Amino acid sequence: MDTNRWAPPKRPLLLELLALVFVVLAIAIPTYLQNESTPSLPAQDTIAAQMQSTREVGGIDRDEWRETSGSLFWGIGILGLYIVHLYIANSSNDRISTSVAHFLSPLVFAMITYYRLYSLKESSIEVVSGSPLEILKWAIGVFLITLLLARLRMVGYRKQFSDITWDMSTPALYDKTFFELMVYIYPLLYPPRRYHLCPQGILIEGWFYIMPIPFDVIHSVDAMKSASFLSTGTFLAASTKTLTRVQMNDQRVPVYISPEDKTGLLKYCANRLAPLTPDARTPIV
Repeated sequence: MDTNRWAPPKRPLLLELLALVFVVLAIAIPTYLQNESTPSLPAQDTIAAQMQSTREVGGIDRDEWRETSGSLFWGIGILGLYIVHLYIANSSNDRISTSVAHFLSPLVFAMITYYRLYSLKESSIEVVSGSPLEILKWAIGVFLITLLLARLRMVGYRKQFSDITWDMSTPALYDKTFFELMVYIYPLLYPPRRYHLCPQGILIEGWFYIMPIPFDVIHSVDAMKSASFLSTGTFLAASTKTLTRVQMNDQRVPVYISPEDKTGLLKYCANRLAPLTPDARTPIV
């Protein structure tokens, strides 16, 4: 058995690259366009320009200093935000193929890039119009690219499980109670599709992600009556009627799923977890 496929996935390099591209664009393109738009002074104006230096700060015109310092502060801020993103993404021990940080960071940095391009209007440079329709197209376009890269990553990761014969495979239940779970955000980003089970573990499959959970890290699998009193959790579910909690040893936050065959899934998990005595289980961290 290939145990590596059940380990937490590696970083999604393509999504990381997409976010980095927008970081570079947000810093470099506005600075380049501002420098290119600065007109060169004719020779006869050189003396006048030098006389004007009396109102300059350190030999730099105040307007030019304002633009330069603004670009510098923006660059530092964007780089700082990217470092925070890397810290959050790498510190997570999430087993999902594409984490929330990698899902949302390309869109965040793309919108920062758009705002930086729009702010060039102050320097009489119009790259984008700033209309609501254009902003919506920009955001949708970036998000679709993100979904495509997440789907490609999921398909490649899913191939590692192609040789497994699943003992049980049940679709996710969808009903009107899905709207009750929308408050937890996860069902919107990670709508579930199917849940697969084999002697090694549970594979949660969505449209743009998968999440493998081996049985040796599962502490318990329990049925839940509702989600009304739950405050934290990774909701890979679409209904509260068959809501099931999967508690892992290495994570305090449980995973919630909604299998159509809830009874069959609970029985299968109970049979798999029964041989694990309390002494053999790792305490929840």
